[in-house]
Amino acid sequence: MTPDTTPEGKLVDLECRFAFLEQTLETLDDVVRGQSMVIDRLVHKVDELMNTVREGRPGPGSDASQEPPPPHH
Repeated sequence: MTPDTTPEGKLVDLECRFAFLEQTLETLDDVVRGQSMVIDRLVHKVDELMNTVREGRPGPGSDASQEPPPPHH
């Protein structure tokens, strides 16, 4: 199939390409927005873990009662 080289044909081709690019941009925007939300949650979790380590308290899922006493006891 040969491309339509008339001005009207070229305009239709450009409109089709533009519509495709617009749809692709919206899809990419959704992906970036989703990734940004995941990154925000991960940063929050890392901050929580860093605070836990700094304060020396047991982290989530650990049971301090099952740890052996320190050597000086």
